[in-house]
Amino acid sequence: MDIRKKGAICMFIYNVIGTLAICSAYPSDPLYSDELSFIGGFTFPITIISFAFRYAASEPIYPVFIIQFIVLIASIFILDLILRNYSPAYIQKRDEKYLAEREKAFNQLITEQQVAIYLKYAKDIDGFARVGTPEDRATLSVEQWYTIDNLAHDIFLIKRKLVSASTKDSIEKRIKDKLKDQAAMDLLFSAE
Repeated sequence: MDIRKKGAICMFIYNVIGTLAICSAYPSDPLYSDELSFIGGFTFPITIISFAFRYAASEPIYPVFIIQFIVLIASIFILDLILRNYSPAYIQKRDEKYLAEREKAFNQLITEQQVAIYLKYAKDIDGFARVGTPEDRATLSVEQWYTIDNLAHDIFLIKRKLVSASTKDSIEKRIKDKLKDQAAMDLLFSAE
């Protein structure tokens, strides 16, 4: 079980004990017992609002449940926040997830071989779909085809000087981010 779930369950049990302690505070309460009142003293941090309400107002007991529910939600949120930021197991899991996402993004970068396949079929997706070999289709997906096509269009705009200098820099950075290595970039820039 996840440490956050364990923490939420413990906080729920702690809150239930505190609620029982509040409901047994007066000798006239049906749950009154000295032992429960003693145990309730350990739950004082989360029951202080309800105790104050109960002693000050001497009202019926049902608002105590509403107050304790709000306190339970707030305490679970605070506990979850602490566990997410300071628990070594949770931090390690978050780091592993980040590394897996980075590796997946790196594996989706365009390679020189994929650019060569794109150029081999004369930038024609229909021709690629009709006569492309199974190896070529396994190497280059349709999504990657359109990514290369967009990059080729951006390079065309740069070569024809149809973009401003600031736009050119951002486009070149985006092209570098999408391609895996310099060889793929050189091959794409050399194509007409």
